[in-house]
Amino acid sequence: MDELAHAAKADPVDFRRKHLKPGSRHLKVLEEVAKRSGWGAPLPEGVGRGVAIVESFKTIVAHVIEASVKEDGSPKVLKVTTVVDAVSRRIPRTVRVADAGLRALVAMATIVDFLLAWHARAHATRTGGTGMPRGSRLSGAAVQEIGSIIRRLRDEQGLTIMIVEQNLQLIRSVADYCLVMDKGQLIDRILPGDLEDPEVAKRYLAI
Repeated sequence: MDELAHAAKADPVDFRRKHLKPGSRHLKVLEEVAKRSGWGAPLPEGVGRGVAIVESFKTIVAHVIEASVKEDGSPKVLKVTTVVDAVSRRIPRTVRVADAGLRALVAMATIVDFLLAWHARAHATRTGGTGMPRGSRLSGAAVQEIGSIIRRLRDEQGLTIMIVEQNLQLIRSVADYCLVMDKGQLIDRILPGDLEDPEVAKRYLAI
């Protein structure tokens, strides 16, 4: 979308605004993230700013990111402003807004997405492709970073976090216990260390 805005010589937020339905949730989220991020304010030399908005499972998320480029060519994220309009009949809106734990989880999801995006970019750069291939694995450094974020949220925020994941390295580093399910049914509860047992891995993971 930013490429289209650039080709039209338009501001990225203004360009999106013109293509969103007046009064829509998408437009409200876009306006809110632009306001909270200080969109349009002057930036220091060498710092850029970008915006993105997406809808998934009826939840709308917008990010404004300020970043620079390090000497090795990798990005350095300086500031992230996120606005989420989450639709859930199970959680009252007042609770969602006030819950610091949910805000922390949004922050964690944002950071994890950055790691995934960077991993996909690195793959595309190496192969000339367009993104992360199906079945590819995160690098060890990325797994360690994600694990560190989860442990900090657990220890500093006192959160209980449920992870649905197939990366055994990550699970072993953060989980207190694992629930094994088959076709939606709970069939066992094991410890992360049990996954080191080849028989357990063969029985539950088909490896």
